[in-house]
Amino acid sequence: MAPRLVKTTGLFLFCLLAMFAIFAYSQEGNELALRSQEAKQLMASGNFGQAISVYRELIRAVPNNAGLRLNLGMALHMAGRKPEAIPQLERAVTLDPRLEPAWLFLGATHLQLGQPVAAVKPLRTVLGLEADQHQARQMLAEALFLLDRFQEAMVEYRKLTEFEPESAPAWYGLGRCYESLAGRTFDELEKTAPESGYV
Repeated sequence: MAPRLVKTTGLFLFCLLAMFAIFAYSQEGNELALRSQEAKQLMASGNFGQAISVYRELIRAVPNNAGLRLNLGMALHMAGRKPEAIPQLERAVTLDPRLEPAWLFLGATHLQLGQPVAAVKPLRTVLGLEADQHQARQMLAEALFLLDRFQEAMVEYRKLTEFEPESAPAWYGLGRCYESLAGRTFDELEKTAPESGYV
C-alpha cells in the first residue's frame, strides 16, 4: 500500500498564519499593505485564483519580498497549480533561508507531485529550523520510504511515535519500515546463502 500523503488542508492552515509582507510606511506602502490584506482574505475564503492575481500584482511592485513569494506559492498550490508553485517557493527560501513555512510547503509540493528526492532537502531544512515540526517529519519519513531508504524512514517514524504515541500513521509507517527491511534482508540472504539454515 502506498504511503498516505499529508493532507494539504492542514498544511495550508499552518502556513496561513505565517502569511506576511513588509512594506515601507508611505502612501504606496499603505496601498500595497491593503492589497496584501485583501489577498490574505481571498486565501482564507478559498478564492485562490483571485489571490494569485493580487499576489502577482504585489510581486511586480515588490519583487524581493520573501513573504509575498511564499503566499503566491501557497495560492498556486491550493489552486491545483503545484508545478507553478515550486519556483515561487524556491525564490522565497532564496530570499529568506529561515522562512520555515516556505520550506515546508516546498517539500509538501514536491512530495505531492511524486518527487520524493526533491522533497527530502526542504523537509530536512524545516527540521533543522524546528525539530518539533511533526508535520515535516511525517512527510520526510514518507519521502524516504518512497525512496526505499527504509532505515532512514524508520528513524523518523520512530521519533514520531515518541513525540505522538497515539499517532496511528506513525506506528503504521514504522511497521511498514520493519516489514520492508525484513523482506530486503530475506532477499539478500536467499541470493548469498540459499542453502543456509537461516533461510
